[in-house]
Amino acid sequence: MANFQERFGRDGIDKPSLAEEVPILGQRIIETQTKGMLPAHTLKYFQLVYVEQGEIEVWVNDRFYTVREQEFIVVRPYETMAYINGVLAKGNRRFIQINFEPLKRCISKDLMEELYKNLATSKDRILKAGSYFSEPHKAILKELRDNSQWSHKVVANHFEIMFINLVRIFEGKLSCSLHSQDEIKLLKEIEEYIESNLDVEISICDLAKLSGISENYFRVQFKKLTGMSPLKFVNLKRIEGAKELLLNQQRPITEIAFELGFSSCQYFSTFFKKQTTFTPDEFRKEALKMLQSTVQKSVLAKDAAAVMDGFFEKPE
Repeated sequence: MANFQERFGRDGIDKPSLAEEVPILGQRIIETQTKGMLPAHTLKYFQLVYVEQGEIEVWVNDRFYTVREQEFIVVRPYETMAYINGVLAKGNRRFIQINFEPLKRCISKDLMEELYKNLATSKDRILKAGSYFSEPHKAILKELRDNSQWSHKVVANHFEIMFINLVRIFEGKLSCSLHSQDEIKLLKEIEEYIESNLDVEISICDLAKLSGISENYFRVQFKKLTGMSPLKFVNLKRIEGAKELLLNQQRPITEIAFELGFSSCQYFSTFFKKQTTFTPDEFRKEALKMLQSTVQKSVLAKDAAAVMDGFFEKPE
């Protein structure tokens, strides 16, 4: 299957939308790797990117974020968003974007203002949305494709539901976790243990002992809770740590390799490229290039403040 993009909302570029002045809404399915397909860009309005399947790694302003299934990342006005060299790693990834252009009204004014207020004040970059987001989105796409007699009214209703759910998620009134508090606590302990011990070999046996259960049962439960094997999770944490360290160009790559528990620089390079499609040196060059091209934050803050003023209609 080839890469696929489907978007509705922007005149002359996307498919027409049934909701007047609707935020850009759509999805991407990435099956094959193509360089330059997702270049760095800066928008003057909020953008949400929701991952429905797989996971994506996104650069926002000055660091990388891993967005996993049923999570969305908030990109604020005038922040730079990119993927290294416009590349996504191979694999089936389905994600959705919603762009909030200033003064666009596709839902009730009070709801949109409440949503903007939460977007502007929330300190969270990544939030879990679960089916509260994906289900209305699927219904909207179906109606946009069908375009039957009452589709425009159905689309409007589902947008209301989607954005009400988003506001409730921001306010903590909807729990999107499928896990119990004990499971969440255990996952946090395991994650903290891994992040504190990246410089040594981490065995599944060690993680099972930390959980107080047998190794085989731990493997099954961990996959059930996270959607990935313990080994893949540890490797993901090593890659995340490597990316942060590689942004410091004063650190030799050999030193970074040993700090992250790799037996040699060559093994680290091979492992890193397999996971990201880049060698550590290639990644560092591309990441630093993007970091240097990011607009100064003082300018961003000024422009973002102006945009926020424009989100709300002034009283007559």
